[in-house]
Amino acid sequence: MIKINRAAVRPREELLRHADEWTKHLIGLNESSSRKKYIAKHIMGFIRPLRTLFNDKCAFCESWVVSERNSSVQRSIEHFHPKVLPCYYDQIFRWENLFLSCRDCNNIKGDKYPVTSSGEPIINPCDDAPDEHLTFEYLDFPGGVITTVGYITPRGKITVELFELNNRSDLVKRRGEVVKPLIQLSRFAVDDTEARHLLEEASLAKAEYAAFARALLNQLEQ
Repeated sequence: MIKINRAAVRPREELLRHADEWTKHLIGLNESSSRKKYIAKHIMGFIRPLRTLFNDKCAFCESWVVSERNSSVQRSIEHFHPKVLPCYYDQIFRWENLFLSCRDCNNIKGDKYPVTSSGEPIINPCDDAPDEHLTFEYLDFPGGVITTVGYITPRGKITVELFELNNRSDLVKRRGEVVKPLIQLSRFAVDDTEARHLLEEASLAKAEYAAFARALLNQLEQ
């Protein structure tokens, strides 16, 4: 998870302008099926700016949401504050509450919104600095790489646990495949400018699992 500057992308004005109108109409609908269809109809307009904002990556685990293997994003809009809770009805169509998410993170989070014992919420990558709450670690061995998202704060802990960032075998495997060559680059990057340049490219927001590349670059500076 990396920090995302939401101000860098703005959806069409009509989407922002009609948010209150759509919310008012939605509240007036009685049937759950009608509500779901209404939300799906109007939320689709946010897909393109969300893909741009999050570089076609999941906001929470940094896996590709759109790739050669997965070109569908129809079920990949996550409401940070759950849309089923009445106290958050006014945020269903709010740009600030919408995130691009892989299907796994979307399904796992569902309608959950856990808080710490002191009432603090999970990490919001657009409002918070994830690296102040999370660590990005690895164990390199001959058979491959095991990557781990650790935590520094209680908010980091509930975020890692909610999204099961270390318990999903496909995620851990894919993350290891991406991070292993980055580890090799980091070993050469101390003296090799080309290796450092490649590692810096892997740390850009558009790169998959950029948080791990940034952690490797930070190690070089220590």
